[in-house]
Amino acid sequence: MRCKSCDYPLWQIKDRECPECGAAFKPSDHEFNINSVRFCCPHCAQEYYGTGERGHLVPPAFNCVKCAKHISMDEMVLLPALGVTEQQTEVGNNPWLLRGIRRGFWSAFFATVGQALITPGRLLRLTPAESSSGAAFIFALITFFFTAFVLVIPGAVLFGLMGAFAGGGGRGGGAGPGAGAAMGAMIGVMAGMGGIALVAWIIMLLLTTLCAHGLLKITGGCAHGIGRTFQALCYASGANIVSAVPCMGGYFGWIWWLVSGCIAVKEAQKVHGGRATAAVLTIPMLMVAGVITLYAVLIFGAFASINSMTGGGVAGAMSTTRTQTITTALTTATPPTHVAELIRTGDIAVVDLYDASSASAPSYMTRSMTTPLGSITLNRFELAPTDLQAGYVKEAANGLGPNVVAYRLGDTVFTYCGFDPTVIPAGDPAGKLWVVFTDDQLGSWQKFYFVGLADGTTTLVPKSERRGELELQNGLRASVGLEPLPDLWTVTEQQPALAEKPGMFKIPEGGTPDPTP
Repeated sequence: MRCKSCDYPLWQIKDRECPECGAAFKPSDHEFNINSVRFCCPHCAQEYYGTGERGHLVPPAFNCVKCAKHISMDEMVLLPALGVTEQQTEVGNNPWLLRGIRRGFWSAFFATVGQALITPGRLLRLTPAESSSGAAFIFALITFFFTAFVLVIPGAVLFGLMGAFAGGGGRGGGAGPGAGAAMGAMIGVMAGMGGIALVAWIIMLLLTTLCAHGLLKITGGCAHGIGRTFQALCYASGANIVSAVPCMGGYFGWIWWLVSGCIAVKEAQKVHGGRATAAVLTIPMLMVAGVITLYAVLIFGAFASINSMTGGGVAGAMSTTRTQTITTALTTATPPTHVAELIRTGDIAVVDLYDASSASAPSYMTRSMTTPLGSITLNRFELAPTDLQAGYVKEAANGLGPNVVAYRLGDTVFTYCGFDPTVIPAGDPAGKLWVVFTDDQLGSWQKFYFVGLADGTTTLVPKSERRGELELQNGLRASVGLEPLPDLWTVTEQQPALAEKPGMFKIPEGGTPDPTP
């Protein structure tokens, strides 16, 4: 039994004050192994042995069997039992409370961390209820900073050095004058993130303490005040050091902390394990649920935004991309006699002609094996040598005929026939002429078709308004001398859309009239 302030041995001392530092003490403040200590009557030296919890006398007050005087355990003079060393009387102590007394700082820290990881209940049994909550919080803070240092700082320094050397250097390869700035910027960013994490952690610790203690109070009470609950959670936070394990620690370190916290609160407040668990986990689970809810809201909001812009979430975005690729190829130079020429030159790929966003649709490679292109299939054309491809392109173009208005290849209908988008003045309404129409096979939930325009942009045609949009488009075509488009959904590879006579494309003097109402 030693003074908790200066570690002076307190055996055989009748006065309740440490001779070394003057601190008051009571035997009941200490824990002993059962039957390892002699409790001697202060009047007649009659010996008694502690057989109760924490090695204390049962009962703690009684009449001495020898002198008949009434005595209590805290009045008695203590000695180790015969044949028992001082070390053998000790059940143990919270190592953190012995730093600077019997242990060095880091020895006490890591010993406390070890108990928080493996025996958090015992750690709290060895922590006096009246011990400092401030000391417990300091331990928790050091655990946080140590974990952050091990987990983050080496990586931050590495990336800072990489950035510094990447941004510096003449021929000698050394870091340039911006090296210090790069390193400082990286450390500044990491310090800012660490500060935010520290504030968030403190808020979580305080909220968890308040909620846990409040729930314990209203569900049956607990043995000590809120400071004891705070102590338990602070010391249990030593288990969070697992988060410093590279790659995997962040996934389960905080879980280990919560498990240790449940056990520590159970022991500290002498409550049932179920109550302690419910009390400790309430705030963390609410926070996890809040993060999941926020994440879901952001994700669904993003998908809704994409859906509204592209007409079908990720599938719509994929269709928009392929439509834009084809549109750009058709409008940056005089369009080819057949779009297969753009495949030959590499401006577009065969995959761009098909809807690849529907899981139910066959792959483009499978479908291209049956898509005709003149006398061969699109698959054979893709695999043919370049010199042979030129002949196949000419054959396919001749097969369209001189009065072609629109033709299909895969899931794509081409409507640029008969005019050159590059001669349309910027801003003229004729720039809204359709050059490509992607007839996607995404299913009935798809609300839009995707259309490429002569001005190089793309737009959406609502399925519900396709007839009206086609009429507007044909009005625009008529104003510049082009033949009307038929129902594009009837155009097939075997049956292109033909006009009775070739169109005579010309921008009217004064500009093309706007076809929109």
